[in-house]
Amino acid sequence: MQENKRNTLMTALRAPETIAKQQWRTSAPWKRGAYAASLILGVFIAVSVGSVMHIGPIAGLSTLLGSLTGLAILILLLIGARIAVALAPLLGRVPYVVVGLAGLMWIVADTFGGYSDNAFLWGLGYIAATVALGAAIGHMLGGGLVSGSNLGRIGVVVGLAVGGVAYGFAIYRIVSPGDDSHIIEPPEWVATGALEGVPDPSQPGRFEGAYLTYGSGTDLQRYEFGDGVAFTTPTLDVTKFAEPLSGWGGWLRDWYWGFDLESAPLNGRVWYPVADEPRPLVLIVHGNHSMQDHSDPGYAYLGRLFSSRGYITVSVDENFINGYWAGGPGNENDCRGWLLLEHLAQWREWNDDPDHMFYKKVDMDRVALIGHSRGGEAVAVAAAFNRLPAYPDDATIAFDYNFNLRGVIAIAPVDGQYSPSKKRTPLKD
Repeated sequence: MQENKRNTLMTALRAPETIAKQQWRTSAPWKRGAYAASLILGVFIAVSVGSVMHIGPIAGLSTLLGSLTGLAILILLLIGARIAVALAPLLGRVPYVVVGLAGLMWIVADTFGGYSDNAFLWGLGYIAATVALGAAIGHMLGGGLVSGSNLGRIGVVVGLAVGGVAYGFAIYRIVSPGDDSHIIEPPEWVATGALEGVPDPSQPGRFEGAYLTYGSGTDLQRYEFGDGVAFTTPTLDVTKFAEPLSGWGGWLRDWYWGFDLESAPLNGRVWYPVADEPRPLVLIVHGNHSMQDHSDPGYAYLGRLFSSRGYITVSVDENFINGYWAGGPGNENDCRGWLLLEHLAQWREWNDDPDHMFYKKVDMDRVALIGHSRGGEAVAVAAAFNRLPAYPDDATIAFDYNFNLRGVIAIAPVDGQYSPSKKRTPLKD
C-alpha cells in the first residue's frame, strides 16, 4: 500500500515535467519561440525586481525575496505561455500574447526600479525586442538557418541582434554606477578660487571639529543609532502626524526597523566645533526616497565644513518616515517638520542640563533649518509650527516651541504636500 502511494506521488510530481517535455516536442517552432521569449523576459524581470527588493536586516534576505518574486513571475509566464499557445489558433496564430503580458510586468518592474524616466515606452520597446528575439529563436529551432530562405536568415540575424542589444543595454543600465556628465562646469572664478576680497566658502574654518551620534539606541539597521550612540534620546508617537502603513507592508516595515511609528526615534549625526563659547545650531534634513537608502550620512561634507566654521550641525534621520516598494506612511510631511522641532527641543534640554556635555555650548538664539525636497517643505512647516500654540489639524496637541529661527533654507523643495488647516504654509520674515 505504501509503495503504491509513493509511486502515485512520484507520478504526480513528474507529470508537469512529462507534459512540458511532450508539449515542447510537439510544439511548432514558432510556439517554442514563444516559450523561449517568455523565459528570457521572465528571467530579466526577475533580476530587475530582485535588484530593487533590498529590504531586510538579515543578510541574504534581499536575494531570497528577489528569487521568490522571480519564481512567481516565471510561473505566471509559463502559465501565460501555455494559455497563449492554446489560444493561438483563435488569435491568428500569434504566439506572442504572453510576451505582451510579460512586457506589462516589465513595465511595472521598471517603474519600481526607476531605471527609466518613461517606463511605459521602455516597456513597449522591450516587448518588441523580445518578440523579435523569440521569433528568431523559433525560426532557428525550426531549422530556418539551414533550410529557410535568405530573408528568413536575415530575420534571424536581425532578431538576435535587436534582442541582444536591448538586453545588453538593459543589463548595463542596472549594473552601471552612473556618470557625472550632466554636471555643469563652474565659472572660472569658482574653479580657481574665491572672488577678490571674499574668502572661499568651500575652505575649512579655524575650528577643530568632532563627531558623535544620538538616538534611540535600538536601531536594527545602523550601529551609529544603536549601540554606537553617545546619547540616548526618547522615542515619540508620531501617528497623529503620519498615517502608518497598514497590512503586511506595514508589518514588514516595522519588522525591518524594529519599531513602529508609535515609538519613532530622535536620531541625529552631529558635527560640532570644539569651542568654549556657545555656538549656533544648524539642522539638516533629507527628503523622500526608499527608506532603505539611508541618506542622512550624505550631509557629512556639510557637517564637517560647518563645524570647522563654528556651527553645531545635525543631519537629522527621518528615513523611517519614507516609503519603500510596498508603500509608506500617508500624509506625513507635517510629521517631518514637527520632528525637527522635537530635535530642537531636545537640544534646548541638553543646553540647560548642567550634567550634559553640551551644557551652555549651544546658542539657541541662533538656529537655522535646512531641508531638501520633502525636507525642504518640512523646514517651512517647522517654521510655521514654531510660532503656533497648537497643531493646526488637532488643537488638543499643544505646541510650545518658539525657537529663534534665524534661517530657513529649502533646497529644491516640494510644495503642497501638507497644507495646515487646508491653507498654504504661512511664513513670516
